Amino acid sequence: MRYFYNIFVIALLFQTSVYAEVLPELDGYTQITTTYITGTFEGADYGKLVKLDNGMIFEFNQYGYFYAYHPKVAVYRIFITPQQQNTVVPSTSDIAIYKLVIENNSQDKAFSVRKIK
Repeated sequence: MRYFYNIFVIALLFQTSVYAEVLPELDGYTQITTTYITGTFEGADYGKLVKLDNGMIFEFNQYGYFYAYHPKVAVYRIFITPQQQNTVVPSTSDIAIYKLVIENNSQDKAFSVRKIK
């Protein structure tokens, strides 16, 4: 019994350490859905579009490369109030900011994106 308990604790610690890299980037965000990227994912690049199996489409705001076929993705969102916005033109409404966390062989990566659809 103790052997199985030790394996469980080690697995739990490993799982926690895998997500530790992306957790600070998601502070204040809420997960809104989990789905998959349609087809092959060959990394993010500025302006590159990515389509998800649930019909959502996002545009990347940063660069990051890795290769994965039909990877699982979690969509996160946070709302920024007009007081928090740092813009030249004042806004009167909240702005939604999105991040995609894409799985790749137990090494998740968070990307800043803009929602297209």
